[in-house]
Amino acid sequence: MAYIANVEDGKVTSSYTKTELDGSIKKKISDSKTPGGELDKEAFLQLLVAQMQYQDPLEPTDNTEYISQLASFSSLEQMQNMSASMANMSTAADLQRATALIGNYVTVDYQGSDVSGKVDSVEIKEGEAFLSINGTSYPLSSLKEAVDSEYLEASLLSAQFTQAVKSLPSLEALTTTEAPIVENIRRVYDTLNDYQKSYISQSDLMTFKTYEEKMAELLAKEKETSSNNEDAKEESDETEA
Repeated sequence: MAYIANVEDGKVTSSYTKTELDGSIKKKISDSKTPGGELDKEAFLQLLVAQMQYQDPLEPTDNTEYISQLASFSSLEQMQNMSASMANMSTAADLQRATALIGNYVTVDYQGSDVSGKVDSVEIKEGEAFLSINGTSYPLSSLKEAVDSEYLEASLLSAQFTQAVKSLPSLEALTTTEAPIVENIRRVYDTLNDYQKSYISQSDLMTFKTYEEKMAELLAKEKETSSNNEDAKEESDETEA
């Protein structure tokens, strides 16, 4: 059985069998493992110190090997620091992306079902960004679709304009009683900004203008008829007088 001894001032202070030494080192390593079961830089350093502490004084480890292990330790530490830095950068990027969605309408996948609504706020939980929709938080990773609020409003107004034009009677059946409706559609259209108007179907717009022209003709004809009737009435009154 092989023995390994610690020697101080020429005296043996303690001795270990190789089995005991291996068990001691393994315990130090086990105590220093991360929750994920991997050795961190602290465990690596403890392993190196244990090797130095329990080395065979008659056959000490070569300095070159220690230097190599220290270089490996330095490389490990840099890799872990870089990993932590990248994780922070990823969190910051997710937060920026989530913040940009505030006020917009989104659709997320929640337990296999789509949930849609307006993003009220965002927050970070354990390094992950969450979107608050109608008071409930959903992870940014569950995002399926995002719709800009300005685009959504323009699309809704476009759909309303189309519906309003389609609700008008045929040109042949159009009468002056629909004049307030035609005037209201024009008034609403004129209040739209250029971006919103760009979403109005050109076909619907041309159809509406045709209705406007037809209505103008009907109103002009009605006015002319009314004027002729008034003139005829005046002439009749004069004749009777």
